[in-house]
Amino acid sequence: EVVQKAVEIANPAKPKPVKVELKLNADQQCIMGNETQISQLLLNLLINAFHATEEKCGIIVVSTEADGHRILLKISDNGYGMSEETMTRIFEPFFTTKKGGQGTGLGLAIAKQVVEEHHGMIRVESREGVGTIFFVEFPMFFDKLQQFDPEVFASCERELKRQQHNIELIASENIVSEAVLLAAGT
Repeated sequence: EVVQKAVEIANPAKPKPVKVELKLNADQQCIMGNETQISQLLLNLLINAFHATEEKCGIIVVSTEADGHRILLKISDNGYGMSEETMTRIFEPFFTTKKGGQGTGLGLAIAKQVVEEHHGMIRVESREGVGTIFFVEFPMFFDKLQQFDPEVFASCERELKRQQHNIELIASENIVSEAVLLAAGT
């Protein structure tokens, strides 16, 4: 849901010839996080992909998948790509390859900070003239909960299995705490 909203918010900035494809396969999974920060991360990656593909009929693919412990978000584009040297610096504050007035060099530094604050990882693969893929991994909500309080985790897991449904939750930590207490029946 957050991914779809971010794509909708970014859509007015998308150059007309650029297409965005969504392949969301983790929509019933959840992470614990701040929705505003996650949205900012997505917007920063999407806007960069827009800029990288605007000079040709670019295709940006936004995909999610889950492996049982992590949720993987991938944003790939067939834009102009990056050199090895550029890739070593992209997360530095104020580093930019954009023409004057198009960027501050803060987008990817902020993206990296958001991912790290959510106990995730971000990495990039790119080839000049071919395109770029950003990989963002977040721990699933229940894996993180199990680390903090195994008893509450077990109670939540039993309750969710009893109700036979999954929840999707991306919210502030206060709301998450309330959800955990509700699920635990306390």
